[in-house]
Amino acid sequence: MHKPFLFLTALLVCLVSPESFGGETAYSRCKNFEKFDEVRACREAALLKKYPRQFFRKQNELTIVAANGVKVRLQDSKRDITPEWHYISYELRGYFPDIACATVSVTYYEGADYLLVHLPTGQQKDGGDEIYASPDRRRVAVFGGDESSYNRNFVAVYRLNSDEIYEEYSVDFPDAYPNKLVWKNNKTIEYSILQPPASAEDTEWKPELKVIRLEGDINTNATWKIEP
Repeated sequence: MHKPFLFLTALLVCLVSPESFGGETAYSRCKNFEKFDEVRACREAALLKKYPRQFFRKQNELTIVAANGVKVRLQDSKRDITPEWHYISYELRGYFPDIACATVSVTYYEGADYLLVHLPTGQQKDGGDEIYASPDRRRVAVFGGDESSYNRNFVAVYRLNSDEIYEEYSVDFPDAYPNKLVWKNNKTIEYSILQPPASAEDTEWKPELKVIRLEGDINTNATWKIEP
């Protein structure tokens, strides 16, 4: 049974030349705030100031403007009128020009998620607290989850087209959770999942390596297959 608490989202790390937090100086300044909401507002403000055409906030609504004119509107719940178990809050966490995507953290009364927003179209996909781009920048891989089970435990791979972000691979882990991922080349990904302890006496989560390979035309209808 989950204990009610407000989950504090982890620091977003991106491996594709991020434009996050407005630079290390701005992020360091944000850490001086004691309240979580103040830290979040400070982090987001640096990105809003630097990229006003792509992102803006009006009170409790964050708006992301896609290149095709679509406006993604993400509205926070109001603490004073919303039951705490319906609480939801959005924070712009990163902008990644290399792959034309943005990341948004979504904090709930219990747990948290991440959104990956495709800037050319405004499409949204499940994201993770880290983003991994393929060497040719045509795809991104993400994973999420932890042993608490508050979040979705999954690995996904998306193909980035100018007119869409397409999900090529997605797998969920009801009991285990992913903890590492690396592109070996444009057609091969290795990732690790942690399997739960085998017994009550055993407290160690054991890593299990998975390898998936892209088969078919790398530009169109390719499929990912896991190695036996």
